[in-house]
Amino acid sequence: MKKNINSFTLTIIGLNVLSVISCFCLLCIENLNVETICRIFFLLFAVVGLLLIFYFFYKKQYLEWNQYGFSIGVLILILGCIGFIKSEILCDIFNLFIGFLVLLIGIFSLQWAIQLKFLRSVFYFVQFLFACIMIVCSILVILDMDLVYFIDQFPVWLLLISSLFNLLSLTWLSITILRFKKKKDNEKKEGEEDDQTGSSD
Repeated sequence: MKKNINSFTLTIIGLNVLSVISCFCLLCIENLNVETICRIFFLLFAVVGLLLIFYFFYKKQYLEWNQYGFSIGVLILILGCIGFIKSEILCDIFNLFIGFLVLLIGIFSLQWAIQLKFLRSVFYFVQFLFACIMIVCSILVILDMDLVYFIDQFPVWLLLISSLFNLLSLTWLSITILRFKKKKDNEKKEGEEDDQTGSSD
């Protein structure tokens, strides 16, 4: 029986995908203002909320006590609608918004680095290093340090790279966990077979 994907994980994936799309639009489309991209971002964010609500009922998550897809979906839907309506306010604090978004991504990456460490993955150090860089850079953006203006559209590039790396990290973490569980299951089966062989002798 397949387990349902955690709603929080789906939210993280959706947030990263939306960030990548928004950053590509800002960097590649000329004459695209920040207010327009904010409206598109929060409109799609609201759609993610609707999808989470649908997923909650479609996968019958209401039969499980630890699934909060409906609550998360409603919250995201409301935040998406508010952000869409008040997008002009976000234009004034756009870099601050990106900074907090990258900080959130960096904290998730830091946890995944710890998980990879205990899963004995050689990739954990790269994950840890990149997470620390993301967190430091996000703090620089939040504090509006002069350093961030040496690179044109630094906050946007930071969010793009962080989101892409986060998607790759989450994919690698999922693969690593599956391999680790499979290895443990095989070791358990081999142990049971050895016990049965020993008892028969």
